[in-house]
Amino acid sequence: MKHIKLAAFFLITIFVFTSCKKEKADSSSVAPNGNKPPFANAGNPQTITLPVDSIKLYGSGGDADGTIVSYLWTKLSGPSSFTIANTNIAVTTVNNLVAGVYEFELTVLDNDGASAKAKVVVTVLSGIPGGVSSLNLIGALSIRRYNVATATAGNKIFFAGGYMQTASDDIPVSSRVDIYDLTTKTWSTAELSLARTDIGAVVVGNKVLFAGGGHNWTGGYWGYIELSSRVDIYDISTNKWSTTELPQEITFEYGWDGTTAVAGNKAIFCGSNPFTTPKAFMFDVITNSWTTASLSIARSNFVSASVGNKVLIAGGGGTNVDVYDGTTNLWSVQSLSESRGLLRGATLNNKAFFAGGGFYPQYTSKVDIYDNNTQTWYVANLSRPTVLNGAAAAGQKMLFISNNRIDIYDASTDVWSYKDITEIFSDDTVVISAGGNVYVIRAGAVWRVEL
Repeated sequence: MKHIKLAAFFLITIFVFTSCKKEKADSSSVAPNGNKPPFANAGNPQTITLPVDSIKLYGSGGDADGTIVSYLWTKLSGPSSFTIANTNIAVTTVNNLVAGVYEFELTVLDNDGASAKAKVVVTVLSGIPGGVSSLNLIGALSIRRYNVATATAGNKIFFAGGYMQTASDDIPVSSRVDIYDLTTKTWSTAELSLARTDIGAVVVGNKVLFAGGGHNWTGGYWGYIELSSRVDIYDISTNKWSTTELPQEITFEYGWDGTTAVAGNKAIFCGSNPFTTPKAFMFDVITNSWTTASLSIARSNFVSASVGNKVLIAGGGGTNVDVYDGTTNLWSVQSLSESRGLLRGATLNNKAFFAGGGFYPQYTSKVDIYDNNTQTWYVANLSRPTVLNGAAAAGQKMLFISNNRIDIYDASTDVWSYKDITEIFSDDTVVISAGGNVYVIRAGAVWRVEL
C-alpha cells in the first residue's frame, strides 16, 4: 500500500480547569426560583507546535432541569494574536495563534437565566527541528525477507518468519528466526515449527510467543491461501521451544491488521475484521489456557499498547478504545480524540501513545496519549500528518518513525522535536525497542537509530 504523506503540522498543550457556579446572566451567584444550575466543560487537554497555529475548542454544556440556550467563548489572557471563528457555539476553532500561553473561557446559559463557566489553558510551543539523525547498520538477517515479526527479551532480539520476494507470483514464506545478542553482538538462528509471514509476536515473562500469520502465500502479492493458528513459544529460561494453537487463524499484516499485547501473565492476540466484531484471544502462560472476549466494535487497521496492567486497543473503527484491566479481569471502553486507522501504539513511562494514521487519503498528526497514573487523556501532534512505520522508546525518548523523519518526544523535558533520517522507509519496515535503543528492520537489513 502506498501512503500519501501530507504537509507539515506541529504541537499545543491544553490543560483544562473547569468551574461550575450558580449565576444569572448579570453574574449574580443566585440561581432564580430554585433552578438547578447548568454545567460547562471546555474540553480535553491537547498539544500542538508551530507552524500549526490553530486549534479546535471542544466545549459542551448541559442542564438537569432545562436546556442550554447560549454559549460564549472569550479570551481571558495570553498573546494578542488570535481569532475565534465563532464565539457563540460550543465547538469552535481558534486561528492565528502564536507562541505563548492562552486562557479561554466558555460560558453557558440555561433557559432560566443561570450560567456556568469552564476555562481552558492553551500553550503554543515553537517547533524544534533537530537536524539529521543517522542509522548504524548492525547486520543483516540470514535470509533476506520482509514483514518479519520482532520481539525482545533479556539481551536478545528475535526476528521471526517473513516472506521472500521473487520475480513470480509464487512468494515463499520462511520459518527462520534470527537472534541478535545485544551483549556479544553476535547472531544465531532457530526455526519456527511452521513457515509463515505477518506473525504477531509478544513477550510474557520468560516466554516469547510467535502467533498466527499466513503460511501458504502463493496467490500473488495479496494472495494468502491459508492463515495459521499456530503459536510457537520460546522459553528463555530453558532454551526450549513448544507450540499451542490460537482458537482462530489470525494474520498480523504490517502490525495493523491484528495486534498483540500483554497484561500480567496473559498474552493477548486480536484479529482484524472490518465487517464483524473481532475477538481478543488471551493466553495464560502459567496455566497454558485460552479465554476469549469480544471487542466493542468492528475494526480494521488497529493497534494496541500495554501500560501498567492494562491493554488498550484502539483505531480502525470509530473512536472506541477497548481497555482490558489485567488486575480486575474486566473490559471497559474509552475514546480517542478522532476516528482513524493505520495508527501506531507504543508505551513509555506508564503512558500509552496512539500516533498518526487516518483514512486514505486524509491522515493526521495527532498523538492521543493515555496517562495511566492520572487515568486521563491528552493530545499532542507530530511534525506532520503521516502514517508511521513504527513507534518505540529509546531511554526517556519516544521515537515516531515515518518515511524519512523521526519525531521525538523527550519525557524528561516534555519537549517535542524532529529529525530527518538518512534512509527512506516504506510500509514493510519494522521498528522495535531493545536495550535502550531503537532498531529498524527492512529487506533483511537491521539498523540502530543514532540520535
